[in-house]
Amino acid sequence: MDINDLLAHLNRGEAVEGGSELHQVMIDLSQKALKLTAKLNGQYHTPEEVKPCLACEYCASHDGQCVRKDAMNTWYEKLIEADMIVFVTPLYYYGMSAQIKAVIDRFHAYNAKLVGNKKSMLLATSYGADDWTMKALEKNYESILSFMNWNDAGKLFATGCPVREVIEQTNFPNQAYILGKSL
Repeated sequence: MDINDLLAHLNRGEAVEGGSELHQVMIDLSQKALKLTAKLNGQYHTPEEVKPCLACEYCASHDGQCVRKDAMNTWYEKLIEADMIVFVTPLYYYGMSAQIKAVIDRFHAYNAKLVGNKKSMLLATSYGADDWTMKALEKNYESILSFMNWNDAGKLFATGCPVREVIEQTNFPNQAYILGKSL
């Protein structure tokens, strides 16, 4: 099985069964896409390389330049140029991870250049599967969109998925593919 088999299957509107050969093709393709994205963006940065905002307002008096010197400084131009920002996070105590929150907080230095004319998407996983599990995260995301004047392009909440191996056995990867294809 290869990408052509996967595309034919998905174009017929059929779901990809977790653990199937097509599911493995989808996983392999997503990993290749992540590596290619990292290569195109110059390099992969781990979330730990982004330090939290100090709220020192240095950026306000220095044309958006942040006092912090870390990976975020190389991401600003890419964020400004991007048509879409995709937030991907596990749910930690009903909110986004500290790592992605640090990145969002650092938007502050370039709010004026980031605001408006962008789409955004939220992909999140959680251990919990109650119907209210993602409510606080969703409200936080919607508040960010309102403040930044961005348009929501979709949300996918993989509830009941505490680890990657569980996600891979569900239909969530297929739903993510369909969501991405709808763009």
